[in-house]
Amino acid sequence: MSSYVDLLLAVKTADCLPILIGDPISGSLAAVHAGWKGTSDRIAQKTVERMAEQQAVDPRHLIAALGPSICGTCYEVGEEVANSLGRTASFLSKRESHPGKYLLDLPLANREQLMNAGVLPQNIHVSGACTFLEPALFFSYRRDGANPSLKTGRLLSVIGRAASLS
Repeated sequence: MSSYVDLLLAVKTADCLPILIGDPISGSLAAVHAGWKGTSDRIAQKTVERMAEQQAVDPRHLIAALGPSICGTCYEVGEEVANSLGRTASFLSKRESHPGKYLLDLPLANREQLMNAGVLPQNIHVSGACTFLEPALFFSYRRDGANPSLKTGRLLSVIGRAASLS
């Protein structure tokens, strides 16, 4: 028996968090782009809820991969972002040396959202790679900006489903 790719979904990011979600039982897939705004809007949690409602998946069966993004020690945000996320959230830390500034941990925030939606913690895999700290591997808009003298680009994260040829 051989197989072929039945469906591919991709999400393009730079410093934002790519989230790939799959259900090994139904074959349902999702590719999510989670920056601060998507995280504030609970995009990861809403995606799981939508998959459960529209595709009848059980969130406990989902497997999620959180790809490379800017990490919680490098992603500085201001008051507006902190307010939209809730200043006391576990994934935000106030920068005492920089008034009005916070550090945002996108992977932690979205991991919490996935768990709140019913995804089991052991089914959430976080890459841990920081796009800002690893210039040899990743483009970072926060680090490099739109500098035309630098090679710039985006990260493409892909999830696919294979089908059997009988």
